[in-house]
Amino acid sequence: MSKKQVEEIEVNDEMVVAAATDINAVLKPEPLLDLKKPGEELQKDVEELFPSIMKGDALSKETWEILTALGWEAAEAPKIEKPKVIKPANTPKAKVEKAVKASKTPKAPKEKKGPSNKAVVYGLWAKGKGESDSAKLFKKVSGGVKESTIRSWINQWKKGTNLPGCATK
Repeated sequence: MSKKQVEEIEVNDEMVVAAATDINAVLKPEPLLDLKKPGEELQKDVEELFPSIMKGDALSKETWEILTALGWEAAEAPKIEKPKVIKPANTPKAKVEKAVKASKTPKAPKEKKGPSNKAVVYGLWAKGKGESDSAKLFKKVSGGVKESTIRSWINQWKKGTNLPGCATK
């Protein structure tokens, strides 16, 4: 139906109840629309929900036609304007960039890190008889590496491949 045809629909009480039923099922307003109210009161309740009904809601085609006939119109999303950047007058570009760089907060010094998870696992695996239970090694690195990865490393190390940088041959 075209918009012109939709506006010509005469809405009766049964149509308002059908639309309200669909709105209750799809949009689940709080509180739900009381379908036992007389037609005019129910229509007023439906009209009060107009601001919360958005164009993309999954209502039936018939409900949309009824809502449009009752005067519902899609609200446009508010347009957000981008803030304007004002550059100081008569200031060379290099000075502006330097001022911007200087205004940034300095980064905190990096904390010294310990050995990698792979190095820790290798150390525990390689010493003496070594630990080869991947579940125990997983707990030692506090879950920093997947248990399946630890099993893969151990299988590779047994073959002498993919050793970590801390390994000595």
